[in-house]
Amino acid sequence: CSSDLYTRMDFLDEILNCGELRPTADRLDHSNLHRGRQRYAGQPLLWFSANQQWEYLSEQLISLHDKSITWQQLASAHGAIRFGLPATAPRLLNWKETIAVGFNRQERRSREKVAKKAARNRSDANKWFTTTVPIPLTQLRFQTWVEGDWIDYKWA
Repeated sequence: CSSDLYTRMDFLDEILNCGELRPTADRLDHSNLHRGRQRYAGQPLLWFSANQQWEYLSEQLISLHDKSITWQQLASAHGAIRFGLPATAPRLLNWKETIAVGFNRQERRSREKVAKKAARNRSDANKWFTTTVPIPLTQLRFQTWVEGDWIDYKWA
């Protein structure tokens, strides 16, 4: 089983220019997500999911014009991509370990609150994994969503 980081195709050039996936600060305050007032805070992390089709929480995090969309709408409008590692990769933290890397109790509670909200939207925190370190693209599987299937891309 693999863990994947899901995102929009229009971020690919920026990712390729970096040559690696880099941890960023959490989006912890989802209460204002649809109003375009996201609060970035906390331990920088890369988020992966063992959900093999799509991480439903990404529908909230990858919005267009301040509104949430489904992953099918995203894939149709902007293309969908994912980067993957084996779910057993030693650099990945499971959900309980992710909560523990919070800077303070408020950050840990915020993550727990996000997990509860995500569960109402078909997402499962037990399938979430994170890492605090950058990962070179050459160490990741890369796939694009094409006509209903994830298609492997081979790095040159």
